[in-house]
Amino acid sequence: GRDLTFDAALLRAHPNLEAHAFDNTPVASQFVKALGRAGGVPARWRWHELLLAGRDVREIEVALPKGRSDSFTPASANGVYHDLGGRPGGQTRRVIGVNEGADGRAKRLPARPLWRVMDALSHAYVDVLKVDVEGAEFDVVDAWEGYYGDRGPPACQLLFEWHERFYPEGGVGQDKTLEDKTPTSGRALREGAEAALNRMGFKKVACDGSECVYWNCNRCPSLQNQ
Repeated sequence: GRDLTFDAALLRAHPNLEAHAFDNTPVASQFVKALGRAGGVPARWRWHELLLAGRDVREIEVALPKGRSDSFTPASANGVYHDLGGRPGGQTRRVIGVNEGADGRAKRLPARPLWRVMDALSHAYVDVLKVDVEGAEFDVVDAWEGYYGDRGPPACQLLFEWHERFYPEGGVGQDKTLEDKTPTSGRALREGAEAALNRMGFKKVACDGSECVYWNCNRCPSLQNQ
């Protein structure tokens, strides 16, 4: 997105910390490049033109819905979108119209799953992992459990923004096709994802609506001797 407030505050509070941000959608890319030219990028902040993928893929399809200025929404792998309009009978599009002025047409952008990103950066552990991926978080959590098992990703604290509102009651689930219209509500997707996080050892410690914090004390080096 276009807000580095959280990142900058974290870096100020922890002088030995290095922050890595991942976003290559057009609006965010333009913002970060302009900020860099103006000298506004915080020290120890590293930007990667890459999206977080759920599966072990190299790109995902995204589009910017009409009415939004920067929050691109991922499409399902087969190109079927989920309809935000709540049309009965099973939805077929998740994006109703796109923001043409912000180059919001559907496009495929580079993306990698968490384990590939960490391997590429030679990172064995993450202190804080902030996930705001506009509806793809359900797929991401499912993939984590499939890859990491009950130990979960090597992170101490997870900060999640949930987007179950993108999946109205009775809508087609994120991995469903037009031929498979099994109803999957956003509430059910979130409940399933939070149950998976719990199985991986992440306990919910705070929530403010759609924004939640989860801790895995077994993954926090600073707590291991306490």
